[in-house]
Amino acid sequence: MQPINRGLLKENAKRALKHNFWIVLAVVLVGSILGCNWSGMTRGSGSVNLNSSNTSTEKLLKQAQKGVNDAAEGRVDGQLDYKYDDSKSDLDNIKAFYNEFLDFCGISHQEFMTMLSGAIIVILIILFVVDIIIVCFQFLIGSFVSAPIGVGVCNFFMKNRKAEGKFTDMFSAFTNGKYMKTVKSMFIANIQMYGWSLLFVIPGWIKYYQLYFMSYIMAENSDITPARAREISKKMTEGHKWQIFVLELSFLGWVILAALLMMLIMVCSCFILTIPSMLVMYPVTAYQYATFAELYAERREYALMTGIATADELRGF
Repeated sequence: MQPINRGLLKENAKRALKHNFWIVLAVVLVGSILGCNWSGMTRGSGSVNLNSSNTSTEKLLKQAQKGVNDAAEGRVDGQLDYKYDDSKSDLDNIKAFYNEFLDFCGISHQEFMTMLSGAIIVILIILFVVDIIIVCFQFLIGSFVSAPIGVGVCNFFMKNRKAEGKFTDMFSAFTNGKYMKTVKSMFIANIQMYGWSLLFVIPGWIKYYQLYFMSYIMAENSDITPARAREISKKMTEGHKWQIFVLELSFLGWVILAALLMMLIMVCSCFILTIPSMLVMYPVTAYQYATFAELYAERREYALMTGIATADELRGF
């Protein structure tokens, strides 16, 4: 098993980044927006009516305070006659009011608890269903938008190794006439990774690295079958999963440095430059993508030399 030369991969990546540096940054920026920030639209729109939300909250608080005063003075709904007994403790008054409330409603403690339990179960079911709907929506968006964009980004970075990368290459999955096939292939791969991740961390981690090169293979040959692409990726990563993990981990220092610089810019600008400060992360991301492209190029050559894949299957970029 030939070890991965991390130093050589990174040196080649640095040279590749010099070819079209600003185009590379544009690809990373747009790819990040199209691949991830679609979910941020919901969070952003939620802050539009901040003042009205505060007003509603204030009204609710006033109503709650009024309800407490009414309860203390025996004016709950104008019918429930209960008066706060100063000679009793707060806990005893609460118990007395609770018993009075049950008598007023004509139900027993057991009946009330049954109703309360049923209401809690209904609320939990509703929350669970809503959560499932959100996850499915995210998964669909990821399959139809994020995954094809990811394949296009891989296509761009592989071409950029030879200074042939164009900004439009990141949309190649949408323009090559094989869009649905790409969606299907990546959808199956994501389903497999998600399914294995349900069997705890280790199986999901193994499946993730087995399918590590799926996007590159689909970018190189959109006609290849999903099953064959998965098979090639598995064999290309066989015996190298830990080394790939270590390669990813080797960028941790750069990520921490960029995060500290981003925080420094935000603090020095009194958070006025919060959004622009995030741009400092993109050169690090571009460096990572370029290195992973070099990794695929090395593993691709190994696959062709050992017969894992044929030249018809890995056609080149």
